[in-house]
Amino acid sequence: MKLEDFKRIVDQNPFVSSIHLQGFGEPLLCADLFPMIQYAKSHGIEIGTGTNGTLLTRENIQKILESGLDYLGISVDGSTPDTFEAIRRGTSFHQIMKNINNLLEHRGSSEKPRITFSVCVSNRNFRELPEIIQLAGEMGIEGVSALQALSFHEDSIRSRLNDSEFQISPAETNEILLESVSLAKKLHMPFDWCGSGQRGLDLISRGASLQNVREMCKKISYMCYISADGYVTACVQNTNPERDNFGNVFKTDLIDLWRSPSYRDFRERFYRGEIPDYCRYCTVVHS
Repeated sequence: MKLEDFKRIVDQNPFVSSIHLQGFGEPLLCADLFPMIQYAKSHGIEIGTGTNGTLLTRENIQKILESGLDYLGISVDGSTPDTFEAIRRGTSFHQIMKNINNLLEHRGSSEKPRITFSVCVSNRNFRELPEIIQLAGEMGIEGVSALQALSFHEDSIRSRLNDSEFQISPAETNEILLESVSLAKKLHMPFDWCGSGQRGLDLISRGASLQNVREMCKKISYMCYISADGYVTACVQNTNPERDNFGNVFKTDLIDLWRSPSYRDFRERFYRGEIPDYCRYCTVVHS
């Protein structure tokens, strides 16, 4: 997305209070990332982004600290080099850890950005989730957020049989999540499972089952996803926004799209249980 397009979205939507500036790809590769952050901050908007950590150079660390960024999620998909490097191919676990420590050191006593680990959950790493939380605690990281791996092809969405995706039994999943929640509480570490928030953690603690998203997902009632091309969808889980969307923010104001009959109908049908395929494969807990 071009800087001028981003500014247009911000200017036309003074009601927006928070932006997560990320889609599919590495945000630090965007030439306009830091001007976008600064523009959002100049309008009083909370803003965060993510990174895989490979580009946390000294120069980028300085830009991050000077930009006013509120929070930064760093992808850490394993607690050991073997797991991490099998998932994040071509990277070095030890180099990423060094980059993160450099960021923490240069940030010093400042409260911004809040630095968290983002874990892309799959069969390969889910059992290491407690160890990732432990690693975060030892490094001084301020939270861990776990999200399931997304599918980028329709055949994969239908089958979900690839071993890199999430195919662990609900019983084992709950056991690992209970351990993760308990450890996070012990470390006074904020922990989020698939965006389910505190209610989700409370349900996990009571042994709730993992099922589809409908009962837990509240995000569609207060947020949306805007692709780099301006297409508006309900969630980043929709991996084909150009095909499946409620319109384009560069042609119609966001507030008008949000209030459009098609978007309103989508939300109403969603809470009646008529959910799209990309929601069916989003694994969160519900009572």
